[in-house]
Amino acid sequence: MVVGHDKHLARYRAMAQSHGIADAVRFEGPRDDVLPYYHAADAFVLPTLYDPQSNAMLEAMGCGLPVITSTGCGAAELLSAESGYVVDALDDAAVARAMEELLDLAHARRLGAAGRRAIEPYTLDRMTNDYLALYARLAGAPR
Repeated sequence: MVVGHDKHLARYRAMAQSHGIADAVRFEGPRDDVLPYYHAADAFVLPTLYDPQSNAMLEAMGCGLPVITSTGCGAAELLSAESGYVVDALDDAAVARAMEELLDLAHARRLGAAGRRAIEPYTLDRMTNDYLALYARLAGAPR
């Protein structure tokens, strides 16, 4: 299942067709409420070439999903070997290996639980306080 907007959607639909999996892949498009999709998922895979801070990845981790992302994802710094996989986005074999590892459901659950614990400290209150502290430091900084 693929949820979200992408300017290359037609290309991805054609790719699914050419690989003979079009009937097994659902392109849901953008959604206002993504929580049901996270709850229906077994894993979250985002082999992005560049995403400085993936909210979608953080949401997936918050839902306890095991995560596979790439070195081009800024949020990857929140993952460790115990909480997810960070691979080269262009290394299809590495992405596939990580996905295969998640077929071990006990392992996938451990990764998902560890990922959720890793982001629990990053609450909205903490973010607000961190921004306020940053702005206060910048406002008092010599020019």
